[in-house]
Amino acid sequence: MSNIFKNSSVVTVWDVKTESGDHVIELNDNELTGKRCFNIDHQEVLCDTNFFFTKSFEHDFELDGHKCEISISYVTGAHYAQTIKGHFRMDGEEIEPKFVTHG
Repeated sequence: MSNIFKNSSVVTVWDVKTESGDHVIELNDNELTGKRCFNIDHQEVLCDTNFFFTKSFEHDFELDGHKCEISISYVTGAHYAQTIKGHFRMDGEEIEPKFVTHG
């Protein structure tokens, strides 16, 4: 019997270095609940369910004086966990995630 909840949530984590130290950026997107949570250094910045039927997401913020953007894009795929990709940019430069988990 398959688990219909498998791969409904994607967590993307970035390690970011600034002049003032190291930071952890986390983006958790759950297709089943429509809930998206965005954390900086394990502190919740945004957590909302208003994204249930929308696939686009973009949030601009500053981190130690640097202009940052966190966003989600979707690509064609067979399973939800394969169709979502989190993006993080600092001062216009894309930073690769440390890891992505599917749960």
